[in-house]
Amino acid sequence: MEIQLSDPAGGLDAPSDIDEQAIAWLVRLTSGETVAEDHAAFARWRALSRDHEAALARARQLWVGLGNAWAEPVQVQPPRRTAMHAYFATAACLVLAVALIFQYRQDWRHDYVTAAGQRENITLADGSRVELSGGSALDVRFVDGARKVVLARGEAFFDVVHDPRRPFTVIAGPGTIRDIGTAFGVRLEAEERVTVTVARGSVEVSDGGADAALVPDRRIAYGPDGLGAVERTNAGQALAWTRGRLILEDLPLSTVLAELDRHAGQRIVFLGSRKAGARHVSAAIDLDQTADWLDALRSSQNLRIARLPGLVIVY
Repeated sequence: MEIQLSDPAGGLDAPSDIDEQAIAWLVRLTSGETVAEDHAAFARWRALSRDHEAALARARQLWVGLGNAWAEPVQVQPPRRTAMHAYFATAACLVLAVALIFQYRQDWRHDYVTAAGQRENITLADGSRVELSGGSALDVRFVDGARKVVLARGEAFFDVVHDPRRPFTVIAGPGTIRDIGTAFGVRLEAEERVTVTVARGSVEVSDGGADAALVPDRRIAYGPDGLGAVERTNAGQALAWTRGRLILEDLPLSTVLAELDRHAGQRIVFLGSRKAGARHVSAAIDLDQTADWLDALRSSQNLRIARLPGLVIVY
């Protein structure tokens, strides 16, 4: 769906959704291609009502929250002189340089790194196989006969070649997972929350104070507050991302879209109401056909979708 700019004060047909207009104005005003008339039209639009001002605030919040996908918008008021153009251009270059340096420092120290929406298959020196999900980072520490890897962020699936003389250990957050001849998934989320799911064989999970053993179709979560309880799960569904699919059952729509955002090749942001986000849905998504699934979602849930380069907004 295209987003069109409009100047209601100038008599043009306006899109029906104020939030959509606000997003469109931010796109235009940060494009580097605006002229004085654009800023005048924006000022008229902004002054129409408090609803327009509130929509602009929401759009700004979304913009800032998009992280690597989009930069924070620059000053939207028209510059008064040429020197202001040079000032903002220099500031933008500095912000970009800092962002690039941060990204480089964040990634260069890791052995393997994937971008959002990217998966990578890795064969380690011992023949074990690792599949990294999107937005993940992994370090390999095979030294002095020990086999250790560190999941620095994201999610990975391990299919380990068993060697009783050299245990295979995954370090993730505040705990460790020790292989006993198995295939298993590890997911590291915010605040060092980790979920371990076993597909084959068995593993031992430890947080330094307690231990738990997992067999196929079992999972456990742990974090700074310790180990949780061992739970039953369907490992085939939980690890379906390794086969290019997401299978999610009876989850809030906002959670489903956040999960899809991790695996898709573009940012997917939910900007709808809390009521819409709380609706429980089930989904079986082909990660190579996310556009088709989103179109079906739009129809079934009476939502709107705005598509911009590298970004899909659902509201």
